[in-house]
Amino acid sequence: MAIKFQEYEPLNNQFPNKILARHPSGLYLLMTITQTQDCAIWDTRTKKIYWKPENGSVKTAVWLQQGSQLVFILVNKSNIKEMDYFYVFYRIHWPDMKILSSIPYEPCFEGMFKMTIAPSESLAVVQWVTQGSSGWDFIFIDTNGDKQLKEAGFEVDGNDAYRIPPIYSPDNSYLVSGYHTLWIRNQYSYVVPKIQEGFEVGCVTIIHTKTGVYRHIIIDDMISQKDHRLAKFRKLQPQFYDITHCGISLGGKTNYIIDLSTETIIKN
Repeated sequence: MAIKFQEYEPLNNQFPNKILARHPSGLYLLMTITQTQDCAIWDTRTKKIYWKPENGSVKTAVWLQQGSQLVFILVNKSNIKEMDYFYVFYRIHWPDMKILSSIPYEPCFEGMFKMTIAPSESLAVVQWVTQGSSGWDFIFIDTNGDKQLKEAGFEVDGNDAYRIPPIYSPDNSYLVSGYHTLWIRNQYSYVVPKIQEGFEVGCVTIIHTKTGVYRHIIIDDMISQKDHRLAKFRKLQPQFYDITHCGISLGGKTNYIIDLSTETIIKN
């Protein structure tokens, strides 16, 4: 059913024009004004604003736990003129808005964001896209404190992060990426490709969704530039054979099988 935005209470004298998240009951909508990035949550019954952030703009959000919690990424707007963005990942209780967790979120690059939640509801998967590249960040959701899995995030060439996501295992215990460049932080804290003897090192990222434990499994210490570039260009997703075994293709004749339970690789 199409939303008639003009029926809702204006925010700063403007109507919302984009939905960011829907409450499972349908009683609340998190919406934004794309021109100003101002946002709020409206009650769909009264069409009135129920809540709005005091000093920031929500970039992406998801309701979870059957609508009893809301997670979102907020950008601090006070520093936008200086281009000094500061992002915070919030998890709040709904509808009393009690803050359950708030942690800094450090994206690999500034850009557009879209967040999804693993079926276990213990992992937030953040897709980001900017000019010329895109990628993934991961935030582990835990009652003892949420945390960003900073070194688990990775970048892919082009804007394909939206089109080719990591894949969950059949029992949703693992999240597995396709083959990608292994990214590391250099001595200046910049994210750069890992280089070994002149070659970019390629890997597959594996995350245990219920514990937040992750590992970059290096496919080979050195893969020829031809095979590496072919694999990066094709951006093939892994293929699961059963709960703990998945296949990784580099796009050519070379294929690998990964045993997730032992984190071992079999060259096929």
